[in-house]
Amino acid sequence: MNPLTKPFDLKIHFIIGSTRSGTTLLYHILNNHKNCIASAEIKHLLLFYSKYHDMKEVTAGLIKDVDYYASIMSRASDHSYGDRKLDITLGEKINYFEFCRRIYFAQADYKTDLNQVSCIIDKNPFYTLKAEMLSKILPDAKFLCTVRDYRGFVLSNIQSFEPFAKNLSVPNHSIVWMFYNKLILALEERQRQSVKVILYENLTLYKEEIFEEICKFLNIEYDLNSLNYQQNIRNKLEKENVAGDRYIYKRDSLLKPINTERLEAWKGAFTEFQFKIMDFWCGKTGKKFGYQATTKISLIESAAILFISLPYYIRAWVYFKLKSTRLNFYLNEGRRARHFKSINKKTI
Repeated sequence: MNPLTKPFDLKIHFIIGSTRSGTTLLYHILNNHKNCIASAEIKHLLLFYSKYHDMKEVTAGLIKDVDYYASIMSRASDHSYGDRKLDITLGEKINYFEFCRRIYFAQADYKTDLNQVSCIIDKNPFYTLKAEMLSKILPDAKFLCTVRDYRGFVLSNIQSFEPFAKNLSVPNHSIVWMFYNKLILALEERQRQSVKVILYENLTLYKEEIFEEICKFLNIEYDLNSLNYQQNIRNKLEKENVAGDRYIYKRDSLLKPINTERLEAWKGAFTEFQFKIMDFWCGKTGKKFGYQATTKISLIESAAILFISLPYYIRAWVYFKLKSTRLNFYLNEGRRARHFKSINKKTI
């Protein structure tokens, strides 16, 4: 696998880690930094890679594929995907890195001075599964890996306004957390110099200190104004002017200052057996990040947890084993597109 040829010195770095672990918070902070363009889960970098990584010019097939991709991304969101135009022309002589760069920059209509941008930050939880591949095609890429206490992660998913996460079970979310964070431990062990693990709790408790470490890691200026990202979001949301319960929930959450109010909300949120399920699947991995289990589990309880969790484990194992970018795209964006299409029909 050959590294992508870059026509200029612009680095691409990644925010990875499970959903509900602080990836979105970190994305918004860096999105507010003058040296960064941050993009949220647009997935194009790997989605088109196998078909077009050796491209030398823009073809009709590429334009058709991009249009189809953009239509799904637009329908997969409950707010406007934007009127941004991708600046590519049929027959234009560009390589794959330049093609990807233009998609990233098409998302950056909030930036007033693109000349100050020195790096792109691609926030994609799924890319946790593809970090080894990304390191091969982008050898200078760095990875910001967010990790959250597994009990807080499960609670956040169950209480989510996302149309799918809230309907899944405690065993399912626990197993997903385990798989994601085992991958982060393996990545950190394999390429320590290009990986920085960020605990969600530390980011909220010590935001200035952690952000300074992040800036040093990415070789960008330490600018505390980046932590005050809410005004940028407010301006964007006012321009979109969209309603809807899920949208309003997300808007209100994003506009809140970084706070520690819900760090330990999980303590009174589960039954004793649910805590045992989470500790059974996540306790060993969680301990390596400093999270301590709260229960003791008997052999009979372990057998019961294994029995009720087996379908969720098999499903997660297959998903993490396949590591399919296309499958992830259609499971997530495709499913959301169908979901919001059905909602729109009901409201007409």
